[in-house]
Amino acid sequence: NYDKEIKIPLYASYKIPLYWIIDIGKDRIEVYTNPQDSDYLEKTTYNLSDEISLLGVELKVKDILIMASWVTIIWCTWARVPWAALDWYSRR
Repeated sequence: NYDKEIKIPLYASYKIPLYWIIDIGKDRIEVYTNPQDSDYLEKTTYNLSDEISLLGVELKVKDILIMASWVTIIWCTWARVPWAALDWYSRR
């Protein structure tokens, strides 16, 4: 998985303090914090019924996933990505 195998070590090595993986296919958000060397020491998984606090604002995971889905659909339509490719991407 590109997000975990490539981005996490890269972002952690540059001390990016917070990294989210929004997994539309599995209805969850993974939040990585506390970067050290090329990894994050803490990982929290939020499911569909959870809320995430970001900068003092409570956000519903369900709402974030809906927005991410719409962004994906708009991007694929604009970029003329075949829907079969989107289906493959969401299942990997």
